[in-house]
Amino acid sequence: MFQLPFPCGESWKLQTYKGHDDYDIDMYANSGGTAGRPIVASYGGTVQSSGFDNGGGWHVKINHGNGWQTLYLHMNAQPLVSVGQTVVMGQQLGNVGKTGAAGDTYHLHYEQLADGNKTESWFNGVPSGITSDGSAGTGPIYVEGPISGPVNVTSSNGCAPRPRPSPPVRSSGTASCMSSPEGLTTSSTTGSPVVAGGRPPRPSTGRSPATPSPPSTTEFCTCSPSAPMAPSSTGSPAALGGRPPKASAVGPVAR
Repeated sequence: MFQLPFPCGESWKLQTYKGHDDYDIDMYANSGGTAGRPIVASYGGTVQSSGFDNGGGWHVKINHGNGWQTLYLHMNAQPLVSVGQTVVMGQQLGNVGKTGAAGDTYHLHYEQLADGNKTESWFNGVPSGITSDGSAGTGPIYVEGPISGPVNVTSSNGCAPRPRPSPPVRSSGTASCMSSPEGLTTSSTTGSPVVAGGRPPRPSTGRSPATPSPPSTTEFCTCSPSAPMAPSSTGSPAALGGRPPKASAVGPVAR
């Protein structure tokens, strides 16, 4: 799963403004000041660009594979990573600044892209809610209307994983049974995300990647002939951190 581009436990306000471009997010620290705060990779991948331009100032773009990229703008100085370098989730890329066309406020401008097109950012498996900038003159939505309101998000980037609870154990007579999820996969620290805990692989058309199917549940039992196995009382665990299905007919408008 993509994570907020700041260290574990930090709280940030995510917002946009009219004419900003749909799906673009400006991020401000909720405490301790924004200037100079560390910016970290939302997910592992390869640095696609790292440098300076008049609009984005000092910036980094990471290629995560399967068409996914993240973009980090307005850093205060030359990034800490270079083109072609492999980075892992949580690795520092630079620090918050206001270089380029950032205006007078320190902030991080952040984007998630699919096939080079802007899309709604998700963090820790949850959609950010920052979609429309309310302007018909900017895309990729191109709709005049309400501007997405600000949201506060606490980072889970780099947090220690929660311990997994022990599987339920049920016994009847001499039978002992437990249920255990199958089909969970691990994610690479670099390269493309995978089903369990990562961004799902993207189909060939449309904008958003497909939601992974839930893993099944298999029961493991040691039973005697006189004690038949009890049926499972729980369903399959939910799929971990999926994105909504990609639209099949109309793709996003390029930036």
